[in-house]
Amino acid sequence: SLDSSDAITWGSSVTWGSSIRWGDAWAYHVTSAGSVEINNWGTMIVKPVIELSGSMTNIAISCNGKTFGYNAPLASETLTINNNRLTVKKGNQNVLKHMTGDFIELIAGVNELSITGTNLNLDVSIKFETLYF
Repeated sequence: SLDSSDAITWGSSVTWGSSIRWGDAWAYHVTSAGSVEINNWGTMIVKPVIELSGSMTNIAISCNGKTFGYNAPLASETLTINNNRLTVKKGNQNVLKHMTGDFIELIAGVNELSITGTNLNLDVSIKFETLYF
């Protein structure tokens, strides 16, 4: 299942009229396959940093027709996927050789991010800066 944290709630410093929706979240605990909505409230495509912390055997992350795959286990470790710099690191170690597929992009608006894999027990964090034209 995917459980969200860091949600926008009453009392948050979000102003009326912004395109941030109540309940928007960018951090999840993942134990099985599922999908979440990631809201890029900017007007331009962004390439997020995705941080996976915990344990897994393998994982696939799909969004907007692109799928990123990682086919090596994590055991209480952190994997950082920098979709902008096209890097995949476990700690400080370059592990790009275990990647398959494509790097992920978020279009302006709501994006469906699907996660599948084996033996998932991860905290997943999606980090990006909004860009405006």
